[in-house]
Amino acid sequence: MPLITVTCVILACDLCRQNFEPDDYTAHFDGANEARVAAETYGWSVTAEDRVICPSGDAEHRQALLPPTRAPGPGQLALVDASPEAGR
Repeated sequence: MPLITVTCVILACDLCRQNFEPDDYTAHFDGANEARVAAETYGWSVTAEDRVICPSGDAEHRQALLPPTRAPGPGQLALVDASPEAGR
């Protein structure tokens, strides 16, 4: 019986390290692009920085999906956060 080493790509959430298991098994991919497409198909998010975020929905995961904020420049006022969570 020959044993063959095969290299593959698996996904895990960048925040909580949960494995990407779409149908109760750890999915193995040939490459990063194939993994990204599968993750997005199953509701996971892939950020512009190639971070993979699972759909757990807690505050840490929601925050990671927000666009980066920039501090106001000289003479500019900061925008007020009008999101529903801002008043909590």
